[in-house]
Amino acid sequence: TMRFLRWRRQLRATGALPGEAEIRATRKLVMIEAHLVALIPLAAVFLAAVAECHNKKIRIDDNFSIPLIVGIVLTIAKWLSR
Repeated sequence: TMRFLRWRRQLRATGALPGEAEIRATRKLVMIEAHLVALIPLAAVFLAAVAECHNKKIRIDDNFSIPLIVGIVLTIAKWLSR
């Protein structure tokens, strides 16, 4: 966000755009942040599943765990097929 604000100030003041290397570095950082933010709900679901299994003495046969595990397996399979 600070880079975008700096770029906007620079554009308004001098009319100059940021360099290609700076844009590439910023795009890479934004992409990393976007992927990390996407992992937060996944981690929450995983922790909920672990807590559920722990409370039920490792029983994975209810209406929550089976779709969760299938969803995780399908997501991983999709990532690996790219």
